[in-house]
Amino acid sequence: MSALRNKRNKGLTGLAALPRAISAFGGGIVAMAVAGGCGTEPPLPVPAAIMITPDSAILPRLGDTVQLTATVQDMDGRTISGSQVNWASGDESVVTVNTTGLVTAVGEGVAPVRAAVGGVEARSMVTVDLQRGVLVRIYEAMGGSRWFYNRNWGTDEPLHSWWGVGTDELGRVTRLSLNANALTGTIPAEVGALEALQSLSLSTNGLTGPIPAELGNLRELEWLVLGRNELTGSIPPELGNLQQLRRLSLSGNELTGPIPPELGNLRALEDLSLHDNNLTGPIPPGLGNLRALDYLRLSGNELTGPIPPELGNLEALEGLRLFGNELTGPIPPELGNLRALVVLELYRNNLTGQIPPEFGNLQRLLWLTLFDNNLTGPVPPELGRIRDLTRLEIDNTALAGRLPRELIGIRRLSSPGSTGTKRISVPRPTRSFRSGWRRSTAARATGSVRPDAARPAEDPVRGASRVM
Repeated sequence: MSALRNKRNKGLTGLAALPRAISAFGGGIVAMAVAGGCGTEPPLPVPAAIMITPDSAILPRLGDTVQLTATVQDMDGRTISGSQVNWASGDESVVTVNTTGLVTAVGEGVAPVRAAVGGVEARSMVTVDLQRGVLVRIYEAMGGSRWFYNRNWGTDEPLHSWWGVGTDELGRVTRLSLNANALTGTIPAEVGALEALQSLSLSTNGLTGPIPAELGNLRELEWLVLGRNELTGSIPPELGNLQQLRRLSLSGNELTGPIPPELGNLRALEDLSLHDNNLTGPIPPGLGNLRALDYLRLSGNELTGPIPPELGNLEALEGLRLFGNELTGPIPPELGNLRALVVLELYRNNLTGQIPPEFGNLQRLLWLTLFDNNLTGPVPPELGRIRDLTRLEIDNTALAGRLPRELIGIRRLSSPGSTGTKRISVPRPTRSFRSGWRRSTAARATGSVRPDAARPAEDPVRGASRVM
């Protein structure tokens, strides 16, 4: 009996010691026992923060993508792997996002993309900037890596910091000026998507191919200068949609076909320069609707037919240059209505008839060049009323008679002679002007000069010659 009593006491002693052991291990034994006995997993770490990489992105074109990555962390900053991240776009009209965080541009604008785990979330701001995409396309199509100046092009820097790019207060591209910058290739049609563009100047480069019809979508455009390139094809009639346009210069290219009558819709136009191309057909009478026009240059083409009398409606016109074409018929007397005219150059055509006496009304005229035509009859004495005339060239015509006394009284004309001398006057404002005229006259006599080489470099309408 005593032995049995001892075994019971030992068992009780062991049970009595158990609380002390539990107390010593802080309950860990119980936890292990429960865990070992029931197979329960340890508690999962709790997400406390999410970091998205990158935290912002710019997509320049529709369909472009960017991969976002979410990193989940606990309250101690340790990365929690294997977390199920839920992705969502804040504006699905701008971007969409799939379950892996791949974002796709679907429309222009700015949208947040959110990543969430439990009650914790973060966001990345994604901008779809189609203007940037258009400029990138220009850079690619026009050999941007070989430009003389291409600072910041193709980077994420603000567009106004890209060389030759100007923007308004809303960040919209309003100016693109890349004159004489070694541009090559073609003008991409995407340029027509720059809806706020007011000035496009790409002159004096090596651009080839046609002028995109999409430029007619630029309803805010005021300045379109593409001269001195190697552009081919016809002038798009869609350019007649540019109601804000004040200057259109396509000179010095290889353009063909007729002048679109739609250009007569450009009521704000002040300067139309289409000279030195291969344009054919007649001068559209509708150009007489351009009442704001002060400079019209169609010289150096293959234009045919008569000079439209409607050009006499251009009351603001200061320069009219139609020389070096194949124009026929008489000179319209309506040109005598152009009271603001400073330069009138009609030489090297096939014009017939007499010099209109109405030219005596052109009191501001400085240059009148009519040589190398088939003009007949006497020189009208009314020309003597043009007191500031400095250049009068009517040689190589069939004019008859002697020069009127009225012309001799014009002090700025030097040594007028009879029509038989083949030279009527030599400009005399400066010594260099006189010597340059004499050299060009000699060159013209030997046939070794272009039609426009007889003109001095200084332009009485614009002053010094400009980049066209």
